[in-house]
Amino acid sequence: KTQWYGGETFPVVDMRWIDKQYYFDLMKYAGLPTNQDAMDDSFITSSNFWSAKTAKHNYFTVEDESDNMFEIFRNFATRSKEQGFINVISQSYMLKDYMAYNADMFETDAKAIPCIVADYVRTGRNTILRLILMMSTFPVAITTLIKELALMGIKVYDLKKQLWYEIYRCYADVEALSLLPEDYKEAVEAASELFLSRFIEKGIKIGIDLINEKDVYNAKLGKIEHTYFISNQEFMDTCVYELKSAGYITEDEKGDENYLGSELSGHIYQKYLPGQFFTFSGKYYEMRYLTADNHVLVRRAADHITGRPTYRQIREYILTGSKLSDGIGACQDVSGMKIMHEYADIKVNTPGYYKMNKYEDFATAKEVLFEGEKSGIPQRRYYNKEILRIDLPDAEGKFNDSVRYTITTLLNEVFKTIFAENSHYIVAVTDESFAEKKEYKPLTYSIDAEGTVLNKNSIYIIEDSQLDLGLMVAVERNWQRILGIITDYLNWHMDTLELSLNPPEEPKPPVKFEEPAENTEEEPKPEKKKGFIRRLIDKIKNLFKRKKKKGKEEEAENPVDPADEISVVPEGENPDEPEGETPVEPADETTGEPAEGEAVPAEPAENTEEEPK
Repeated sequence: KTQWYGGETFPVVDMRWIDKQYYFDLMKYAGLPTNQDAMDDSFITSSNFWSAKTAKHNYFTVEDESDNMFEIFRNFATRSKEQGFINVISQSYMLKDYMAYNADMFETDAKAIPCIVADYVRTGRNTILRLILMMSTFPVAITTLIKELALMGIKVYDLKKQLWYEIYRCYADVEALSLLPEDYKEAVEAASELFLSRFIEKGIKIGIDLINEKDVYNAKLGKIEHTYFISNQEFMDTCVYELKSAGYITEDEKGDENYLGSELSGHIYQKYLPGQFFTFSGKYYEMRYLTADNHVLVRRAADHITGRPTYRQIREYILTGSKLSDGIGACQDVSGMKIMHEYADIKVNTPGYYKMNKYEDFATAKEVLFEGEKSGIPQRRYYNKEILRIDLPDAEGKFNDSVRYTITTLLNEVFKTIFAENSHYIVAVTDESFAEKKEYKPLTYSIDAEGTVLNKNSIYIIEDSQLDLGLMVAVERNWQRILGIITDYLNWHMDTLELSLNPPEEPKPPVKFEEPAENTEEEPKPEKKKGFIRRLIDKIKNLFKRKKKKGKEEEAENPVDPADEISVVPEGENPDEPEGETPVEPADETTGEPAEGEAVPAEPAENTEEEPK
C-alpha cells in the first residue's frame, strides 16, 4: 500500500485518473489482482499534505512543494511508528544538489536550511489599507477608527483630516511627501488641501472629500453612531480593487462556474500568468485571465500533462523616486556593510515569461511575451513603499559588478527555498547596465530608475505587494544566516567543480608476476592409494562385470592359484583387467576364500605383455 501526496506542485489527483485507465497493465506489472478495487486499496493519492495518518508501517511518495527536501522528509518521518519509506520527488532548484550531497548533515539537522515564515508586521500602511477596505465596504463607526489609530500611536484630534493624511501617505509619491512640513499637525493641515497626483493625470481630483460621514443607527447597541465611509468609484476601482479577494473559478462544458479558492487580486500576476499551467488541489489547470468582476478564470488541463514545466517571470522594476527613512535605526553599518531602509515609488512591468522543461534549463527555454497595450499584464504601482538597500563592503577592490550580480542571483534562488510559496513576492534586484540584458535576464529581475538616481553598487530587496507582508523584515533579521548559506553553497560548488575538472588519478592495482606453466594442460591429480581389503573388494566386483566367453575350456587351460595371485599385487596399484578371462563363481562370502575349482585371474603388469607365472 503506497500513498502519494502533492497538492500544488504536481496533479496527483489527475494522475490517479489517468492511471486507472491503464489499471490492468499496472496491476499485472505489480503482481496484484487486475481489478480497480485492488488498485484503490493499494494506490492512494491525496492533495492534502496534513491528511497523512500515523501507522505502524508506511510507504510515502511526497512532492517537494517547499523546495526543501529534508524539511518534507522531517514532516513525514513522524507518520511511521516502526518502519517507513519516504520517497521525495523534488523539482530543480539551486540548493537541491547541495542538500543531497550533504545528506548526512541534513538528516541530523533538517533545519540547517530552514523554511522561514514571514514576520508579523503591524505597520501603519497595513492598518490604513485595512481601514480603507473596511470604509469602502460598509460605514465604520468613529469609535473603531479612533481605536485603530491609537494602536498606530496617533492621538486623534481631527479624525477626518488625520484619516486623509494617512491615506495620502499611502498613495502620494515620495517627492510630494517630502514637501510636507516636519511637524505632524502642520503636515496634516497641509495635506488636507492636496490631491492625489496619480488621479490628477486622469483628470480626476481626489482629496479629503473622498471620506464621507453619516449617522447610522446601531441596532446591536441601540443607539445612533457617527460613521465614515468611502464611495468614490474611481478610487475604489484603482486602489481598493487590488485589496479585494479574487476567486479562482473554472467553467465546465455546461457553462457552470465552479469555485476553487481565492487570493488577493494584487497577488495574482506575481504567481500565474496567462497561458501557464499550474496545479491547484491536486488538479491541473491552465491560467486564462483576471476578469472584470474580480475572478481568476482557469481551465481544466488534465489531458495536457506531459511533464513538469516550470516558469520564470520577466519583471522590470522601475524606481521613480526614493528617499532614506528617518526612523530610528533605519541605517546601519555592520563591519563595512551598510543596511538602509528607504521609501520609494515603484513601477512593475511584466512583459512575459520563460517556459522551461527544468528550472535551470536556459538552453531550451521558450520566451513568451505579451503584446499590445491593453492585452498585456497590468502595471503594478506602489507609492511610498518601504524597501531595503544593501551596500556590501569593497573588500579591497574584489567586490566588482560580476560579484554583486552573482550574489543577487543567489539571493533569489535561496529565497525560493527559505520562503517557499511566498517567494513570488520578495525579490533581490541590482543594476545590470554593465552587461548585456539578454545574457542575464533569465537569471533574475531587472531594475532601472526614472527621475531618480540608482545606486549601481547596491542590492535592493523589494516586496512585490501593496501590503507589507513581513518578508523584507524576515530577510533583514536573517541576513547573516542567508549569507552563510550562500557562502557554504559557493564553497561546495567550487570544490565540486574543481573535482570534476581535475579528477584524482585512480589508484593502479598492484602488478602480480606469475610464472607461466610449462604446459597448459592440467596435471592429473594423484590417485588416492587404496588398502588391501579395498582392492580385494574392487577386484571381486570387477569379476561380475566381465563379459562371458564362449566355453569353459579356456577356463581349464589356464588355472590360476588364488594365493599366488593375491601375493603379487603391489600396494597402491590398480591395474587394468586382462582381456579374454572367463568369469567364475564368486568366492564364499562367509569365509572370504575362493571356492573349490575357482580360478583367480592374474593381475596384468603396466606394460601390455603378460607377466610370466
